[in-house]
Amino acid sequence: MYKIGEFSKITFLTVKALRYYNDIGLLIPARIDEETNYRYYNEENFKKAMYIKLLRSYEFGIKELQEIIPSINDSEDITKYLLEKHQQIEKKIASFRKMQNNIQNEIKNLKEVNIMNKEQGVSVVEVEEVLIASIRYKGRYEDMGTYIEKLFKEVGGKGESAPFALYYDEDYTEENADIEVAIPVKKPINNGDVTSRILSKQKCVSLTHIGPYDKLSASYKVVTDYIKQNDLKSKTPTREIYIKGPGMLLAGNTKKYETKILVPIE
Repeated sequence: MYKIGEFSKITFLTVKALRYYNDIGLLIPARIDEETNYRYYNEENFKKAMYIKLLRSYEFGIKELQEIIPSINDSEDITKYLLEKHQQIEKKIASFRKMQNNIQNEIKNLKEVNIMNKEQGVSVVEVEEVLIASIRYKGRYEDMGTYIEKLFKEVGGKGESAPFALYYDEDYTEENADIEVAIPVKKPINNGDVTSRILSKQKCVSLTHIGPYDKLSASYKVVTDYIKQNDLKSKTPTREIYIKGPGMLLAGNTKKYETKILVPIE
């Protein structure tokens, strides 16, 4: 039997660590003297301590050790847990590699967005009135593709130009966004959820965003800065015209997407 100090020396575990392992039930001394409260460790404790040290060196967490240590009887058991940890590490390495690639792509995209923002001018334009067929809904931004597809089925070959979306909320809304998807048409179409109306002539601040949709915020900042710097007052709904975007089946090259942003002003 070994006193706690002796056990600390032969295991290279601090007394503080041994007391902590005892408190959490990970390495309980073989005997605790009821009168002196001294802790005594035996050969079985030594084996467990070596297992703990080995597994901790490979970054097994405390919760993992609490689950593993009671079920370890020999080196074969240790081997199985080490192999499982090896597989987890392989998955993490693959995940980190993917993250590295994503970071490199993100850096490249950010540079391209910066170049686009410098080259692409903001302007104030008069948008003429237009007859549209549209569906208005409340939901998530990600749902928009479903409604646009439904709209295209109703409009067929009667569309005049690129589809667009009208955003009626003044701020960004996650779950219950007020959105209208629309297509300019020659004649009214009223069928089910699809209705037609005329969008009035509007004065807008305009900017054409080149690139993926997840970088639109940078272009919105450019437009917002322009509005603020020129003491203009914006209104809703904001309009996004999808001049060039994904097809119904394939996404295509997102770097070449063209989205015209139109923010109405008073």
